[in-house]
Amino acid sequence: MAHNDGGGLRHEGSSSATQAVQNLLSWGNSGIDLVATNAGSGGFQSTFNLVGQDPGVVNAAVGDYRLAEGSAQINAGWPSPIAGLGTIDAAGGARVIGGAVDLGAYEHFPDGLFANGFEQP
Repeated sequence: MAHNDGGGLRHEGSSSATQAVQNLLSWGNSGIDLVATNAGSGGFQSTFNLVGQDPGVVNAAVGDYRLAEGSAQINAGWPSPIAGLGTIDAAGGARVIGGAVDLGAYEHFPDGLFANGFEQP
């Protein structure tokens, strides 16, 4: 969640269930990047996130939020994705390449590889 005209993510709840946010990138918004309030007994869990700092993306000015080569957010996420995450990223590629999930919606593909793992010509 980046470069929005407003905040990044706001959580408000009154449930007894614990709400969790993992592997989130949120920065550059005109409002607060992450707000969590909970009137319930469940609580709010936030782990493996980067909030309020530039994560090193390819080109945010044109909306390319894929992680750039060398970004510290590559393989910096939760080692095994939370239930329901799925096996593909926002671009349709594999969700885990390397030792852990990358932070953000897109998994980084090393230079010289297509999303399917074959080398580029």
